[in-house]
Amino acid sequence: MNTKNIKSRLTDLSQLFIFVLIIIQPLLDVLSYFLVEAGNTTVTTLLRMAMFAVIVLYAFLMADNRKSFYIMAGVLAGYWVLHMAACFSEGYQSIFSDLANYIRFIQIPVLALCFSVFFKAKNKIAETFGAACAINMGTISLVVILSVVTGNINYTYSIDKLGYLGWFSVGNAQSMIVALLAILAVYWAYSQERRRWLFPTVLVISCTNLFTLGTKVTYFTIFIIGAGFLFSALFTRCRRPECYISLVLVVALAISMYPMSVMSLRNYKHEDAFDSKEDIIEDLIEDDLENSHSGESDQEKINGIYLSTYQEIYEPYCGEMIEIFGLSRVLEKYNYTTDASTLANQRAKKQNFAQLCWEDSSALTHLFGYEYETLIGDKEIYDLENDFPSVFYYYGYVGFAMFVAFLAYFAALIVLALIKNFKQVFTVEAVAVGLVFVLMLGAAQFSGNVLRWPNVSIYLSFVLAYIYYLTTVKQGVTLFSMAKKRPQPVETDFIEE
Repeated sequence: MNTKNIKSRLTDLSQLFIFVLIIIQPLLDVLSYFLVEAGNTTVTTLLRMAMFAVIVLYAFLMADNRKSFYIMAGVLAGYWVLHMAACFSEGYQSIFSDLANYIRFIQIPVLALCFSVFFKAKNKIAETFGAACAINMGTISLVVILSVVTGNINYTYSIDKLGYLGWFSVGNAQSMIVALLAILAVYWAYSQERRRWLFPTVLVISCTNLFTLGTKVTYFTIFIIGAGFLFSALFTRCRRPECYISLVLVVALAISMYPMSVMSLRNYKHEDAFDSKEDIIEDLIEDDLENSHSGESDQEKINGIYLSTYQEIYEPYCGEMIEIFGLSRVLEKYNYTTDASTLANQRAKKQNFAQLCWEDSSALTHLFGYEYETLIGDKEIYDLENDFPSVFYYYGYVGFAMFVAFLAYFAALIVLALIKNFKQVFTVEAVAVGLVFVLMLGAAQFSGNVLRWPNVSIYLSFVLAYIYYLTTVKQGVTLFSMAKKRPQPVETDFIEE
């Protein structure tokens, strides 16, 4: 079989390939959950690495022009060499864990390139993706129900026993997956005009999942769906009353049920917990003011509190940080606070640890980042939860700028497409894809576990390719060519009113 025949055969099978690829994602996550419980995730790690390799090879063989693959490979390999040089200058602790972390990061641009090849080759890929997302939402619902029915409940917040996570390991990552699946599944249901019962059905199932999972991201996604779809449906003059009625009812129900939401209940529990911690700190400060400290002069006071008292206050929260960086630097980083909620904030602690490591790094490291093991302590793991700060510290000014420029490329495509032909571009489909794009970037910054988790980043990569399809493939928008590019004739993927 010659190259042309192989390419033709792969193109014919690409729609099925994408469908299977997407619907197996929650199944892989469930398998990973049970392997984590068993203490060994090697199988799913190898499966995901193999899946990554197969996607790249498949897209490479399908591509009309493979120049983009060579350029991306060269850029990523060249940057890795520079990053390694920076790490060696500091004393490499583990090149293998650092390489694994790098591969997790680069999956987004690599897969976005691969999926764009599928979009250019097969016009029905968008519809296939939407249908697969709807199936995945159903799969996740069944997994959560099974976990409850069998009594093997995995809570989103295990200590508080709040939120139904199902047999999925990471709450933040799963909340992002459910949020994006909800938006895309609801849009797919909207596009099925002849089966109007699908929209309210999928909407209710999706929003139920969002509400019961219980994170801030999932709860507020209900309102994002309501506002986004209502506005875009009105703008495109949708004449389907079931869409408007179901959207309004779901949003109203979410508002009325807020006191029973996981987010609300958890806030009450945490207020009580912080009150008790605050009482302990206040007792220490009161004792500090009433009693003299032998061996300590007034010059050793900061804000009227002895350093030894600060040591007692900070030790339960930042003990290892104090051992590594010293009490004075840790106090300065926390601005000498004695607020229990601030000291108990794990995200803030990891961020402060990363900043202190950054301050101790060389200029070369500032350019290309430090290694993954830098944030792994002997007693605690300080790997950042928020994704964009992770990119900055692990890959420095250069890596961060490259990654932001990559994402900005797709944002620019959206803006240019809207300027070029607003009425044709601004559809319910485009709004749904745009909402997912903005939501994932926001979650990457404020929540985390989006850019480095392969089970989440595969969806983000597909959404980026989807943006490329809607703007460049369908509208002819391009940033790097002065020549006017005519849009390719495409079949209508969805029926919209």
